[in-house]
Amino acid sequence: RERLLSEPALLAQLSARVEMLELPAESQLRHIGRQIELGRIDVESPEFGQVLGGALSATPEVRSLVFIHADGRMLRALRQPDGFELAVIDTRAMPVIFGAMRDAETRDGLFWGEVVRVETSTQVMVNGRYPMRVGGKYLGLLAVTVQIDQLSRLLDTAADALGGRAFVLYGERLVLAHRRLIEGVALAPGELLPEIGRA
Repeated sequence: RERLLSEPALLAQLSARVEMLELPAESQLRHIGRQIELGRIDVESPEFGQVLGGALSATPEVRSLVFIHADGRMLRALRQPDGFELAVIDTRAMPVIFGAMRDAETRDGLFWGEVVRVETSTQVMVNGRYPMRVGGKYLGLLAVTVQIDQLSRLLDTAADALGGRAFVLYGERLVLAHRRLIEGVALAPGELLPEIGRA
């Protein structure tokens, strides 16, 4: 019989292991963002894509690094089995992505956004966001995405090591991370995450 991990000490260990997924992504965003703010990285430079793509090698849990310019152009470095793929995408007709960039204009500092399925992917993502300003001018949004299957895989591995099972809820009824989400679960059109009992 499997044991659900609920003891405070075990939950603290599990939480620390899940944070190992977020911390490298946050560090990556902070480092690149600070270089932009200091003027050491130019977001309009042709080399900027290589900077984003190169940063992926240090964080295998990260799916993509993107910069969404204030005019809606998105430069995306997307992880591939043999490295990364760069693309420039017009997001003005993509309400999730363009809206995230616009909403970030009123924010300061790095923050984690809501769980989303962006228009450029069929996967549900957790995402870190860092609004970029230089000299008081809003340049756009630097962001990192992590797929929920990666979060579920890390959670399952950590729970196994502690001798039990674990899951993460998003709100009261939606399952964000669970061992069954590693391989994916069928969702209804428009459904972002499975409800309890379906994961």
